[in-house]
Amino acid sequence: MKNITFLLFTIFLCTACHSQEKQIEDHLLNCLTSKYNSQGVDITTELEALEKFLVDKKYLKTSDGSAYLEFFTRMSELNDSPVQLDYDEFPGVFKVEPSEYYDSTCIAGLIEIDTSQFRDSPLFRLFQRIENIKITKELSVSNLSGAYSEILKPSDFTHNLYRYTNLLAIVYTANPLKAGIKIPGKNSVGQKFISENKLIITVGKNDSIEVNNHSSSLEQLEFTLKVFLAEYKSDHTLEFNTSAGTSYDLYTRVQDVIKLCYDHVRDIESTEKFGISFESLSEERKKEIRAVIPKNVIEN
Repeated sequence: MKNITFLLFTIFLCTACHSQEKQIEDHLLNCLTSKYNSQGVDITTELEALEKFLVDKKYLKTSDGSAYLEFFTRMSELNDSPVQLDYDEFPGVFKVEPSEYYDSTCIAGLIEIDTSQFRDSPLFRLFQRIENIKITKELSVSNLSGAYSEILKPSDFTHNLYRYTNLLAIVYTANPLKAGIKIPGKNSVGQKFISENKLIITVGKNDSIEVNNHSSSLEQLEFTLKVFLAEYKSDHTLEFNTSAGTSYDLYTRVQDVIKLCYDHVRDIESTEKFGISFESLSEERKKEIRAVIPKNVIEN
């Protein structure tokens, strides 16, 4: 994942939350640049050269945020990328696969920052939207570029996290066979639709964990499930599948993560609605919160 995955916090957050906003952005940017550094790539230099190339070739009018959003709107309308880019022009970009940008250590650090502070932010929705696109395998250029143009604002691009992730998206849509993106007439990728409001956790033999057919760690599962429950609330289904080779230890740990995530999101909902934690509510009010965040789990 993780898809995981965020945009600026809402404008009404307090000064302390504003500081946390930058902490989250800086944390994710550090994860990204560190991952490339581990492969001997200075991704900052690589992407700045890419941006200059795009402006020089007039794919981008300028390097500001409005030019990026205009570019993605055009891509969404065309369902194709206007960028002609050879794989060898910016080879450092491909040293790290998109699925490796944010590993379990990075996600664990993000959880420590406290996801409840930004779950309703545009940044949160952007990562959720892209993760859903990945899960459903509907990686069309129109869907991918539409997510960026609909959710981001020009001012968001003042932080390098947004510039860099958008530049990486441009590279991968310009190289559709590398990214596995479906463009009519260019390649064919099998489509398997999985409803956005359904999350499937599968624990297999050798204690492997998959979330909607994507390999996951317990830390990634926790983050993804918190995002999922906060996003879909009552309109969700969680399916938990195990195989004969699943150890009891991992089974119980996954169950613990599921319980923790439901408790976490119910606690947030309770605090927002009543100003106190879920456990402090009366039984009548607990029923109200459970109706908003029901435990819709199917176990196989």
